[in-house]
Amino acid sequence: MELKFQSFGGKIFRPQPEVLVHKELGLFAVVTPWGPQFQTKEVLSSLIQNYETYSSDEEVTAVYSPLNSLSPEENVFRQAVLSCNEQVFKEQNKESEYTFGYEMVCGVVRQQQILFIQVGHPYIYLDRSDIPLQPMGHVLDLASGFSRLPQNPPPLPSQLLGLYSDMHFSVFRLPVEKTDRLLFISRSFIPVSVITAPRKERTLNRIARCLAEDNQNIPFWIGLLDLTD
Repeated sequence: MELKFQSFGGKIFRPQPEVLVHKELGLFAVVTPWGPQFQTKEVLSSLIQNYETYSSDEEVTAVYSPLNSLSPEENVFRQAVLSCNEQVFKEQNKESEYTFGYEMVCGVVRQQQILFIQVGHPYIYLDRSDIPLQPMGHVLDLASGFSRLPQNPPPLPSQLLGLYSDMHFSVFRLPVEKTDRLLFISRSFIPVSVITAPRKERTLNRIARCLAEDNQNIPFWIGLLDLTD
């Protein structure tokens, strides 16, 4: 797996994500800090540690009750993210009023399947040959939910990890092909030309150019994850 990315500042502030690709675990994550940037690496380290612990040691007592509707692997992944949320809440928000929060998209790629969890941005699209981009996760932020183009509202997250002691999210599972890629876009509005572009034009440079030309005031971050070994 390899994750390449680009960003564009525009005229409005948008925090820059930190990315993680752990090839041995098949784990990836994109974490956007809404607070001091330096804490983000700790969240990524916590995610790795939690996932390794819950997936490798069956004797570890589950902090959160497993869900019958999820497979054992999905419950392990869910446990890892919930533990991250609780850690952030206890260390950064329990004694104060919303000091930190994080948007997070993370996933595990294994045996031609992907498990993923989304808390806020970025949007996730399946980039597969011969079809338009397919939305996998599309959580609207507050800017796109409460405004209309051509306004240029600042980005405002609708979901954040670590604000409360518990949180709700879904664990998604999707079969993938060897040539599939995942496209991540952190931007309040996505032009149709990006979604409908043919596969040969879905490069970081071309997508970045299309987004910048659509509106130079709106900041964005994009990433392209190659799922091949």
